[in-house]
Amino acid sequence: MRHQLVKVAALSVTATAFGVAGAASLGGSAPGVSSAGAGSTDASSAGTPSAAQHSSRAVDRAGTHRAPPAPRVLAQPVSANASYAYRYAPAIQTFARGSRPNGSGVRLTVHAPGDIMFANNDHSLAEIAIRKAGSTGTYIEAGWLRGNGHRNVRLFSFWWNNHGDAQCYNLQCPGFVREGPGLRPGTVLRPHTTVRVGYIHKNHRWILYVNRKRSGYYPDRLWNGTFKRANQVQVFGEVAFQPSGRCIDMGNGHLPTKTSGARAYYYTLAGTRVTPRLMPYSVSNPRWYKSVSVTRASFRYGGPGPC
Repeated sequence: MRHQLVKVAALSVTATAFGVAGAASLGGSAPGVSSAGAGSTDASSAGTPSAAQHSSRAVDRAGTHRAPPAPRVLAQPVSANASYAYRYAPAIQTFARGSRPNGSGVRLTVHAPGDIMFANNDHSLAEIAIRKAGSTGTYIEAGWLRGNGHRNVRLFSFWWNNHGDAQCYNLQCPGFVREGPGLRPGTVLRPHTTVRVGYIHKNHRWILYVNRKRSGYYPDRLWNGTFKRANQVQVFGEVAFQPSGRCIDMGNGHLPTKTSGARAYYYTLAGTRVTPRLMPYSVSNPRWYKSVSVTRASFRYGGPGPC
């Protein structure tokens, strides 16, 4: 989740966005939707070593919820909670005025990261974050997470207000409205599978799509109607742990190569003619965690921590 962190945007090799009317569909792009070029060489299977489930913060028990780390505009990630250390392996795409998208999506391999102190609310996650144009701290997020008191890997959503204040996971507070046939935020996900997550702005709301099906939305009123396009998309792996020292896994727990490791891929944009192009950004503690660009539409990330 975001609390001053750089989020990585995984690019799409096919033309599928997330099943939105007017967005790309399997096999072809619709007007206004861009996808990274075909011919990706990142063809390995999703079942990379130690693939696993997610655990969403939005489903944390009352009293144990912590704000997630936030994506920061080309800045060193800052933790949402000073008592925790945050590490990231991100990729980003930034947009100029006139070319800003109104949506983005990515497919993520699902893993069950190890070495998480569940009682301490440690977590490991992968996500996409969309940043409000003209803002450095207003985001919507979606992805998978393990930890924050939950052993299962879960789907999550999260949002930040106009002041850059962390709000809540899933349905923990007024904000996200559940609607549609897609998976509900908080749903347990299976390791060694993949999940496609993304948002598109339409009809005065940011609609969450999971595996190309509507799962619900964040209404414009949460930002007084000022959040309709993105000036940056971030896709990344993240870990959070108490500085006393944990060797928490990111992704599948292995340092990635171009052919192995946790994947973020099939990254797409909606509402712009700009070509999706992920740019790797500074990785926290590169000896422990790493990201590797595979194509302009995909990258691999992960690591075992300092063990």
